Amino acid sequence: LGQAYTFPGLQKHRQISYDHNLDHQELIKASERKPVIETIEQREPERSKPLELAQTQQRERSLIIAPILRDYINEVRQANLETEDYRVFWQKEQQTLYLYKKPEAEPRLKIKLENHSFEPIESADYIQENQPALTSADVSYWQQFAIRLNQVQEQNRKRQQQEQQKKRTRGRGLSR
Repeated sequence: LGQAYTFPGLQKHRQISYDHNLDHQELIKASERKPVIETIEQREPERSKPLELAQTQQRERSLIIAPILRDYINEVRQANLETEDYRVFWQKEQQTLYLYKKPEAEPRLKIKLENHSFEPIESADYIQENQPALTSADVSYWQQFAIRLNQVQEQNRKRQQQEQQKKRTRGRGLSR
């Protein structure tokens, strides 16, 4: 932070005063007090940490993958899709998106679209042995998929622009 935030700097630049004779006993008393705010470690037993971590990872991974799946569904305009490794299902009535890893019967991702944002549907099924159902490999796969999808979309846009340009050019040639 710089010189102004060292102990001598605080005294010099921020007018913080410290008198060992006056303040030392107060500091000792303060260090002996119980904290007002408990930390997570103090409130919850050790066994809940891996579960919380798995739930957090599942949520984070869901929020990365879901927009990619939405874009894919919108691009191909189909509610049921398959890639080599995955099945994707969009349930329009419930505004819910499902992702299955082949050949698994249970979805790895179940997420609801509400007010233009995704909200993961929490379920104990997604956490087994303190591991999220979505793996880092799933995230990597779909991020790479998104890159390829964006490249295809960009190529399609360029092709459409070229076709429109050709039509305009032909239209001008006929009007002369």
